[in-house]
Parts: sequence; C-alpha cells; structure tokens
Amino acid sequence: MLNILPNYLRKTSQTLQLGLLSSRRLAQTSLISSPKLLSWFAKRRLPSAKETRELFETLGVTYIKLGQFIASSPTLFPADYVREFEQCLDQAPSLSFNQIGAILNRELGKNWRDHFSSIDTTPLATASIAQVHCAKLKSGEQVVIKVQKPDVETIIKTDLNFVFIFSRLCEWLTPGLSTESLTGFVSEVYRYMIDECDFHKESQNLITYADYLKQQGIKDVVVPMPITQLCTARVLTMQRLDGENLNRLLRLNNGDPRLNQCLSRSLSIWMQGLLECDFFHADLHAGNIMLLDDGTTGLIDFGMVASIPSAQWRAIIALQQNVLLGEAQGVAEAMLALNMTNKKVETQYLIEDIETLMIKLKRFEQVKYKDHLALEEELSASMIEFGQVARKHGLRFPHAFTMLVKQFLYFDRYLSHLSTKDQDALFTQFEQLDVH
Repeated sequence: MLNILPNYLRKTSQTLQLGLLSSRRLAQTSLISSPKLLSWFAKRRLPSAKETRELFETLGVTYIKLGQFIASSPTLFPADYVREFEQCLDQAPSLSFNQIGAILNRELGKNWRDHFSSIDTTPLATASIAQVHCAKLKSGEQVVIKVQKPDVETIIKTDLNFVFIFSRLCEWLTPGLSTESLTGFVSEVYRYMIDECDFHKESQNLITYADYLKQQGIKDVVVPMPITQLCTARVLTMQRLDGENLNRLLRLNNGDPRLNQCLSRSLSIWMQGLLECDFFHADLHAGNIMLLDDGTTGLIDFGMVASIPSAQWRAIIALQQNVLLGEAQGVAEAMLALNMTNKKVETQYLIEDIETLMIKLKRFEQVKYKDHLALEEELSASMIEFGQVARKHGLRFPHAFTMLVKQFLYFDRYLSHLSTKDQDALFTQFEQLDVH
C-alpha cells in the first residue's frame, strides 16, 4: 500500500495539472475569440476569410496548423478561405535553453548531459510545436535534438474540442453547410496533429523510409537516422545532415547546376515511393529538402506523413488519366469512388459541371512550360474550381488525397528550376503510376 500510494498521488497530481492547463487554455481561447464570435453571431453571418485567418494566428499553434489544413482542402472550404489561409505561416518565438533543458531533464533523465560532449544553446530552428538544437555526442557524432514545446499536445486537444463547438455554430449560421464534412475534417486534422506530436512515430517513419531507400538500392538520397536511446515521445535525437536546405539555393537563384539535380532527384524518389513505400512525406517543401556537402540529397522532417489505400489509389490514377483524356464521365466516376460522404449525387449533373470545368482546363495548354508563375496561378485556380464542383455536389475526399494534391502544388512551384528534360521525366513518371 505504501508503494502504491505515491504513484497514485503522482497520477492524480498530473491529472489535476492537465485539467488546470485545459481550463486555462479554454479560458484564454474564449477571452480572445468570444468578442468576435458574439459579433458574428449577432449579425448571423460567418466571419470573412481574412477575419478568420487573423483570429487563428492570434490563437496560436493549433489554429495555425488548422489554417494550413484549410489551405490544402479546396474541396471543403470556399475559395476565398483557401486563398487566405495560404498566408498562414508556422511562426513561433523560441524558448530559452533553461526551458529546453528542463524538458530534456524530464524526458531523458537527470543525467542527460552525460550523453553529449557539447550542445548549442542557440536554436537551429523554432516552430510552433518544437525547437531544434545542434549537439555532439560523446562518440563524436554530430546530431540535432528536436524538443517538443511544453503542453503542446494538451493545448491541441483542448483547442480542437473548442473547434468542434465552433463548427457547430458555423453549421447553425449556415444551414446548407455539411455537418458530416466539417466534423469529418476536424476528426482527420485531429489525428494528423496528434501524430505530429508523437516523436516516437516520427522516429519510426525515419527508420521505415531509410529501410525503403536501402531496399530500393537508392544511395544518393538519405534521411537522418534517429538515435533511439535518446528519443522519447517528446524528444527526437537524430543524425545531423551537413549541407543547406533548398530554400537558400532557390532564393539565390544563381543557376547552380546542383539545384536541378537535387530537386529532380527528390521529386522523382518521392514519386517512386507513392506506391512502393508505406507512406508518403506530406510536407516535402524546399525547407525540408537538403543539398548535402557530399552531393547527395537529404530529406528531413517526417512528422507529417500520409498513406492512401490501394482502392483510393486506383480512383486517383483514374481521375488523373481521365483529366488528361478529357473524359468527363470517367472523372465523375473517379470522384464518386473517392467520396467519403453518404449524400446521394446526381451523376449527370456532376458530369455536366465537370465538362464545363474541363473546358476551362484547356487554358493550361497556353502556359505549360512557358510561364511558370502563370502556370502556378492556373493550377491553384483550377484546384479551387475543382473543389467548388465537389462541394456543390456534396463530395468530400480523404484528407490524405488533399495532402497529396498540396504536395503537387508545392512541386509545381519548383518546376521552373528544372530543365525541360527533367520536367518531362517527372510528368511521364506520374502518368505511368499504376496500382498492381
């Protein structure tokens, strides 16, 4: 009994602390959002896209992430919201190293410093969920330590419960809004956010992807391997990759031939893995691609990954092939195969709307390969129009699919930096994707 009591008291204390944190966070959220919500409620109107984005950025981590999901979900949200939330940046102030040290002390034990010969107290990077520091192991190996900020998971859970209430309010203000779509969207976002907070999962993602690269005999693309004995659910210690991320090279835009090689290789390997790996990297932008000092390519930040079942892949490939062929009926059938709602769809009306949309898509023929900025604008506009058609007919697609689309939009921004030969190779590679 004497041994059980301290453990019981500790768990009770932790539960009370979590309850107090949740209550404090809920009170803080209500204090910030209530005046605006009451104003919109009194006027019986939804907030504008700009008003919502500004509120989300004020509310912090969960809402910023939620805004980024909205930006990648044109089949669910109105066009002005999708465009507005593309401006939602994941920015956050850094923590002092005393705070980081306290987290490491709790996660790795009081003697955590014994594993390191040195550690840089100035953060290498800071985001809303975690902060990264460079360090050196006693073995001499250079590593980085990704440390989750305090109480992030509890804050996200509390915030998303509040979001459910807000979504109900939106449904009341806008009776035509699909309850199933909104609540389904929030559920999917919840799962992705909680997964991103579990560094054990990110560690396993790195190991799985490294095994995939090894099995495929790919040696010119690498990922940082985790140091498993120095990893927990909230601390991820991994090899440091020496090089620079592509953001800097893209900003320089100095014609460095290595840029073409690194980008084309990254996108090609990512494309190859769509059907051959257990998951795909769902946040592979230039900041997460590195040109390493030895000339190889490094892929980092595997906190957000997604997978698509083979049945959905068949629908996605059918969708892509029918778009290329201009077959409106085939596009409609593929969209229906991807649909996650039970609402009855009038197929003929859907086909007619797709035919109208496909006439608009012919504008790609004038901009492909010639004006990159124009092509990017046309792709973005077409995805939003595609989303409008889907919403009109009550269709909602798996969020993994919208994340896949988001990745292709990311990649489109980099096409102008590739040679025409490499662009053609990537398009051909995608067109030849097939589910066995």
